[in-house]
Amino acid sequence: MPDKLSTFRHNPNKYTLKPHRRPSKIVWKKEPAVTGHRQLRYHNRKLNRMISVPVSASPAIIRDFGVILASDDGFVRFFRTGLDKEFWRLRLPSSIYASLVVDPVAEQVLVAATSGLITALDLRGKIRWQKEVGTPIFATPALQIDLRRLGIGAFGHKAISLDLDTGNTIFKYDLPPPWYENYGGKSAYRSPYSSPEFSINGDLIVCCGHTVVCLKSNGTPRWQVNLSAEIKSSPVICERTDTVAIATVSGDCHLIGLIDGHEKICVTLDAKIISSGALSKGILSLGTTSGTVFGIDIKLGSIKWRQTFGAPKSYTSFTLNPEGDFIATNFDGNAICRNAETGAFMWESSQVLGLPDHETAMDITPVVGTSGHMYGASYDGNLYEFMFDRQGYHKS
Repeated sequence: MPDKLSTFRHNPNKYTLKPHRRPSKIVWKKEPAVTGHRQLRYHNRKLNRMISVPVSASPAIIRDFGVILASDDGFVRFFRTGLDKEFWRLRLPSSIYASLVVDPVAEQVLVAATSGLITALDLRGKIRWQKEVGTPIFATPALQIDLRRLGIGAFGHKAISLDLDTGNTIFKYDLPPPWYENYGGKSAYRSPYSSPEFSINGDLIVCCGHTVVCLKSNGTPRWQVNLSAEIKSSPVICERTDTVAIATVSGDCHLIGLIDGHEKICVTLDAKIISSGALSKGILSLGTTSGTVFGIDIKLGSIKWRQTFGAPKSYTSFTLNPEGDFIATNFDGNAICRNAETGAFMWESSQVLGLPDHETAMDITPVVGTSGHMYGASYDGNLYEFMFDRQGYHKS
């Protein structure tokens, strides 16, 4: 699992509630198999036909019980392992784009709807609290478990911090807008698009337009850095090296001092960066729109390895398996795994099930649990459960 001194958009600690029991010996280096499939659909009365429900948000894995999934129709559902049974469902008033995050202390799941409504749910689907922040949310929230904080980047250039236990507002900060807002830029309102991240001491790192702002736990700025290009990729924090990595649409990765905001080094890659990175074993993995994947030594600021395919699909992210290897949904819509230290190819998933009219490509960042399951989904409403092989395991 990831180093406790690093954090990034799809850090497994954010989306996994770990099992109480010790998992069996799992073979993470081998391609997993599809063991569950479900398509989300509803009957449109006007058209008198079934319509697929897109899934844009990565789900949350709940121990070895199953997975909680949010979809574009506003429903949040809890499926049993195998996806053959639905424990409960709850309807929220708008679609859900941001990935779900899990609070392991309170055993609750945080759901950020595009309307700007934040909902804290217990594992039975009961609402513990709700908070309307007044502006749309598309970015995945950040968690600071020790300080009981939820960090939000919301459209309209807002950074917001909420109390994890009550939903009360701790602070709301107006971020600098993108430069083109002053010239009538039609997408200027849709920022920040990247997800924020918390440091260990409670600072919230938020990117808006071409600006990076570090906010103290009371909402006052610690530092602010203006970069030369816009930021769509979420920040990656490495506390061991006092570094936050910020990747821009110009293909540059800026390694910035976490404490003072001073740039240490800029690593130039080969194309635009709009997906988000992950950190494992001192290696920062980033993908570009060319499809290339880079492994950057975050301490030295140098490229350690480079592979020509397997970059995350647009606006998705790298995540990790429990051994620390990088996993992403590639441009073909398959999950692909690479060794963190060398970048070597390990496996690529297949969703070919022999079903009629079945689009196999996935569209979201997959999530991987210590129980040995991985989940992915698509804009066509297909939800997949994968299982990794168990060493010496044979089902009777």
